Amino acid sequence: MEAAFWLDKLWGRCYNQFSGGGINTHGRNLYMMNKKYYNFGNPFKVKFREHYCYMCKSCLCIIKHSKIISKKSAEAKYYDFSAGDVEMMGDCEFIHKVFYCSNCECEIEFVTQISFEDVDIILNKIKNKLEANGKNYYIIKSYTNDKDEEIGNPNNVNHLKNMIINIYSENKKIGQYNIPILEKGSWERPYYFRLKKRELLKYINSL
Repeated sequence: MEAAFWLDKLWGRCYNQFSGGGINTHGRNLYMMNKKYYNFGNPFKVKFREHYCYMCKSCLCIIKHSKIISKKSAEAKYYDFSAGDVEMMGDCEFIHKVFYCSNCECEIEFVTQISFEDVDIILNKIKNKLEANGKNYYIIKSYTNDKDEEIGNPNNVNHLKNMIINIYSENKKIGQYNIPILEKGSWERPYYFRLKKRELLKYINSL
């Protein structure tokens, strides 16, 4: 009888150790492996575009990224600990896919990389529209970092403050359009830029 008691106790310890936590269903604890998979970023743009690192222009691949979040931590509020109709207890390993640059040896969130690509696509469309209207403008991007220094190429989005759209005509700068960096409010809170084509065109036509 005593041996059975200690075997049950040992099994309970092992089960809790490998399960990593559990869910609470009306006062009863059902232990399970706390893992959650999620997607963050436009899946069509991820799948059907070719992707090149916004820092070095090398071709990107896709890998899995995982992060263990304690439900008691400050960043837990940005994560969804639900499992269907119940709430997970304890730490949870959150897993999602990201881009990876082998040259920079860094991971890039889908949201971040795609925002850089979207800006380039919009700028190319604006350039073609301006040329079709007989306006000989050209556009050069630059950035300001968190020290308010202007830089040509970004080396880490975490230290960027603004993207600057510099508009030139006949080798003379005639305008500057600033796009502040934004941050998503959930999961890993990736940084991104949002450029509206109509607003930039309106600004350029006013010059």
